[in-house]
Amino acid sequence: MSTSVTRETPPAAWRRRSPLILVVAGVAGWLTFAVLMGQMLARSPAGAGFDLELLLTGARRVAAGLSPYEPEMLAGQSVGITTLFFSYPPLVAQALVPVAGLPSIVVLALLLAGAPLAGAAVSARLARIHVTGPTDRAAFLVALALLPFWFPFTLAMLWGNADTLFVAGYGLLLLAVVPSVPSRRMVVAAGVALALMSVTKLHPAVLGVWLLARGIRELRRGDEPLWIVGRGLPRSFAIAAVSLVVALAVVAASLLVGGLGPWADYLAVLRASTVVDLLDPRNLGPAVQVALLLGLGQSALAPMQGVVVVAALAAAVVAALAVDDPLESLLWAAFASLVPLPVTWFHHFAVLFPFGVAAVARVWADPRARRRALAWMAAALAVGALGFGMAFAWLFLPLFVLAARVSRARSAG
Repeated sequence: MSTSVTRETPPAAWRRRSPLILVVAGVAGWLTFAVLMGQMLARSPAGAGFDLELLLTGARRVAAGLSPYEPEMLAGQSVGITTLFFSYPPLVAQALVPVAGLPSIVVLALLLAGAPLAGAAVSARLARIHVTGPTDRAAFLVALALLPFWFPFTLAMLWGNADTLFVAGYGLLLLAVVPSVPSRRMVVAAGVALALMSVTKLHPAVLGVWLLARGIRELRRGDEPLWIVGRGLPRSFAIAAVSLVVALAVVAASLLVGGLGPWADYLAVLRASTVVDLLDPRNLGPAVQVALLLGLGQSALAPMQGVVVVAALAAAVVAALAVDDPLESLLWAAFASLVPLPVTWFHHFAVLFPFGVAAVARVWADPRARRRALAWMAAALAVGALGFGMAFAWLFLPLFVLAARVSRARSAG
């Protein structure tokens, strides 16, 4: 009597084992992050949560009735590049006053818990638009397991930077523009997210320019309007309108609470930024990188940065009008939003995570296209692991665009 042994084909075996592999990898990734965070916190002074500590210091100064800005900056003295980066609008410090009395480690713990959960939840929602097999919980756990391997996000977490929350913010914009049928709730959520990101760090406001141009395209195309407060608007116009209303409300609340004084100080800080030495190789801003490459001095940066700003706005408009695929179109605008300010740090790229999730999810049903999209995203993860503080981190741009185009070609077919 003969006995036959049935062997799983490699793809079938991989599908059976991949959940366990992913769980083990995710646990290992987060444990590694926890160990590294613990080591940095044990230093004196603590190396972790540096960015958050600067924000909390500003909030504590506001709570004490002082300006959130350092006296040296208000006096127009030359300051370091990292100080410039944390020169947020005064409303950021005002918003943090309620938690300013808590120990910094508690606030950092809240950020470290909330940011990955929010980013994973939004990314999972994006994946579920196209992938019908896994449950919401499974998609969430997959996104959560992958996050520690996206090094721009990991670095932002170690520093306690607000960019950790922008992963969810940019993802909410995708949730509002990618589905063929717009959701009023997602449109409102995206508008609120864009407003909060823009009043916090300014540069995401480039996405508002993209929305205005995209709305013109939708209007010309005759897309069905979305009704917000009794008025029908193209989807992108509706998101922009919500964002504008929320941003104005936040600024008005800041003026009501603190008056004009903090904003006058903010203008002084902006003037002080003109004497900051931005020529740091870790600054990945295009103007700085070109200046370093050509051996130019600080004086060359202002006109070069002006060109970068115009190019970023133009790229957002062209992407909105000329690129049909909403995922790729918003992706170009997302990259453009990283460069209007003269400082671009490696962790700014953290916001790209939901774009990668959306690109892969869109071709999940096509094994060949899925492998290609996964290959581009694996290359992006490798660049993230190797490109900290290096100009070749800009390889994220072609890699993410290629993944988006692979998924666009499959979904269009």
